[in-house]
Amino acid sequence: MSESPAIYAEQLTRRFGRNEVINGVNLEVQRGEIFGFLGPNGAGKTTTILMLTGILRQTSGELMVLGQKMSEWSLGVKSRIGVVAEHQALYGDMSAQQYLHFFAELYAMSNTKAFKRIEELLEALDLANERHKRVKEFSRGMQQKLSVARALLHEPELLIMDEPASGLDPYGISQVRALIREHKQQGNTIFISSHIISEIEQISDRVAIIDNGRVVAKGGIDDIRNRLKSDAKFVVEFEGDEDSVWQALHHLPFVSNVIKEDYKFVLSVSSIKDPRGDISRAITAADAVVLNIMREVMSLEEAFLIITDEKMQRITDLRSETSSFLVDATENQVHEKNIRNVGYEFNRANSDHPSNKNRATDFHWRVASMLRIFRRSIAGTLNGLSIYIMMSVTCLVAAVIIKSHIDYIAESGTLVLSDPMRGPLLFAILAMTVFTGISSTATMATEKERGTLEVLFYGPLDSIAYIFSKMIEQLLLFGSAMTVLAVYLWGASRLTGMVFTVETIGILVVSIVPAASMVALGLLMATLTSRVRSAIALTLVVVIIFIGINVGNQIAAIQPRDSLLGSASEIVATLSSATGWLSPFSYLQRMIENFSLGGTLAMTKVLVASFFYCGILIGLTIFSLHLVGVQRWRE
Repeated sequence: MSESPAIYAEQLTRRFGRNEVINGVNLEVQRGEIFGFLGPNGAGKTTTILMLTGILRQTSGELMVLGQKMSEWSLGVKSRIGVVAEHQALYGDMSAQQYLHFFAELYAMSNTKAFKRIEELLEALDLANERHKRVKEFSRGMQQKLSVARALLHEPELLIMDEPASGLDPYGISQVRALIREHKQQGNTIFISSHIISEIEQISDRVAIIDNGRVVAKGGIDDIRNRLKSDAKFVVEFEGDEDSVWQALHHLPFVSNVIKEDYKFVLSVSSIKDPRGDISRAITAADAVVLNIMREVMSLEEAFLIITDEKMQRITDLRSETSSFLVDATENQVHEKNIRNVGYEFNRANSDHPSNKNRATDFHWRVASMLRIFRRSIAGTLNGLSIYIMMSVTCLVAAVIIKSHIDYIAESGTLVLSDPMRGPLLFAILAMTVFTGISSTATMATEKERGTLEVLFYGPLDSIAYIFSKMIEQLLLFGSAMTVLAVYLWGASRLTGMVFTVETIGILVVSIVPAASMVALGLLMATLTSRVRSAIALTLVVVIIFIGINVGNQIAAIQPRDSLLGSASEIVATLSSATGWLSPFSYLQRMIENFSLGGTLAMTKVLVASFFYCGILIGLTIFSLHLVGVQRWRE
């Protein structure tokens, strides 16, 4: 049984609303070949690549990559693929070496192998002397080289490249071309989409041309040329009388046209056999001397222009009984005559790779990727300002609490969750919860807008792993703030000789559950848009609505019901009762109230409800990210 293809697509279709961007694409890329994917702007090349990498789901059709069905959840397959995206999306705060090492960790490479491979790629791409420079200081060409290095880092079985020569000078293009050829020699497959047709022509074994979302031609480059050329062209150079030679050539039965061009003739020839002998004899018979007879070869660029020009109707007459495929441009259907006889049984459930034999592999990659992304996020957080701003605000709030209630503390002798203390503590936790939620929104929306999130999802990462890594990161940030608050209050109690009660610690601990809900809510808002400002604005609107409902409920509780304000407050109270379960702040408030009243059973009920609400939000966030997608904003 032969090996399954690297890529197999059958009637692949993708719609955005009513717009059908990809329409019935059929592709088969064999292992170990370089496959070129050509098409004009807007033809559907990038959309096809996004489906091949699991970033976009196909609307219909079948897609198999390295012997498995491809989706966002196919982490085992994604770990064996390398991708160069159309646009560079890099972590500008990292050096080139740090950036590559981060992705080496993501692909579970050992340190020894990672350092060796990074060194090889940096040397091959002339980036070795720039290894410690921050990526944001790189030129566009250097950033493109770094993207190529990242894609080749883990020596993928399938390398997918979308415009790999973008931003590169001729020397850089030659370096990338050499790496592509070397990668092929190791038995790997390369799928290249490029607008530089001459590059595709130099390195590709086979090509496909896509136009308006449909594959209009595919096969070997020579095959495509032959299918487009009803008449071969021969350039004839000679010495002798031009009129006599023209007459002699024009009377040959297989010559349909003779054109004079700068002391030479260009002949359009319809002969199946090689006509050069007959042409030479005709010129000699006209008392002229033959200097050269050369067949003019159509370039891939000429073939591309003919195929993608809607005014040209020649493609509708391309029929070849000897070919393994037939493209009908009128109906745009691909009829593959020999596809079932290529010598393999396409097994959709299994392949010879170990990652397909163990269903736990995807789970293993999910957990490992989650921890690696979490480590990267924590490093980024510590290098940023968010955590330090949060700690400063926490200390400030704690100081305000202690200062405003110092007289009460002196009278009671204990720091308890009594009415005078409950409000400020609620405010402190509420402020930290809101800050954490907005921070989660900003972090994810920024990665989405810049495109770094899309690049991460090219690797062994899915929505589940990413969302949980962000949850852990933000909750660690919140937990740090609560720890600072607890230490601050404990220190104040020690200085004043008061007792620091268990209830205070308890409320600080359980507040992490509503905070988790707020983080999930913030991430959910970030999934709904690809713009940072829009995501933050959306989160703020939701926060204001939830806080407004809570405040309205408090006002309603103290207003006389027979007054006009009391009637309005009653309406607000009714609205709050109906929607209170949607707000994480409602759970937080009820937790503090139950702690202060000592209602263990009620507290347990609120805690369970809060856990359940948090779980729902996390599930909605994962589903929304999967549904909306992680692709960067494209103008």
